Amino acid sequence: MSVFVGDIGVQFRLDAKKDISTNTSLGVRYRKPDGTTGLWTGTIFGTDYVTYTTVSGDLDLSGLWVLQIYIVTSNYTAHGKKAQVFVDVPIS
Repeated sequence: MSVFVGDIGVQFRLDAKKDISTNTSLGVRYRKPDGTTGLWTGTIFGTDYVTYTTVSGDLDLSGLWVLQIYIVTSNYTAHGKKAQVFVDVPIS
């Protein structure tokens, strides 16, 4: 599936590769094509995936985005492997 600037309801599902069901906080860090960074609040899917579903205003730039899981539990704080997604420009 392709992702476009302005898309709403796109679900990013990132694999933590371990059981994160005891998390106290989790999210998806992102870096936009212009270098701007931020954090979306994630939710758990199963026991080892973090998901985030885009809302209006999230996907505001075209180009290569980098996503990364951010997890905080009672025992540790960690980051997951980086994932890349290309956000294209829709036909207007």
